[in-house]
Amino acid sequence: MKVQLGTGNKPLDGYVNCDVRELPGVDKVFELEKDFPYPFDNESVERVFTEETLEHLSWRLQPKIFRELARMLAPGGEVVIHVPDVGKMAEYYVRGEVCTCVPHKAPTLADFKPDPNCPNCGGTARVSTDRWLAQMCGAQKHPWDVHKTMFTSEMMTRLLEGAGFTEIAYTDHPYKLRVSARKPPA
Repeated sequence: MKVQLGTGNKPLDGYVNCDVRELPGVDKVFELEKDFPYPFDNESVERVFTEETLEHLSWRLQPKIFRELARMLAPGGEVVIHVPDVGKMAEYYVRGEVCTCVPHKAPTLADFKPDPNCPNCGGTARVSTDRWLAQMCGAQKHPWDVHKTMFTSEMMTRLLEGAGFTEIAYTDHPYKLRVSARKPPA
């Protein structure tokens, strides 16, 4: 069984899609901050995928949430997490690499390019002002769309290791932490 937590309007084929809202394609409705244990048997899930979800949950609950992911996963199972990379966002801000000339949305990662003739950044920005703000605070399109946790790679690694995960691997991205990890085999 594969599970997606925080499906929103992007259900995945072949997954049990879960969200706090009853939306098309959502199979299980529950609150990740309140409904412990999650509605999956111990060691019954082969893969958990969650994208742009964990940052919407209290930082105080993150260790419990990561232990819950480990409880659900079968030995050797994989968790894949995508969250805003607040470490990169802080670096971009400090270096003056946040500017309105970078697109907020783009068809590919290669299209997130600044305007080389921008009078504000001179074409050196890495992220748009709106993207930076949304990464820090959430898009705020509905009541659950605010950020309660800020992740850095160090914090993410600490949470994963604290829940017993191994084989932690990061994939480079300009504004997200994209990480996978495994529950050790039995």
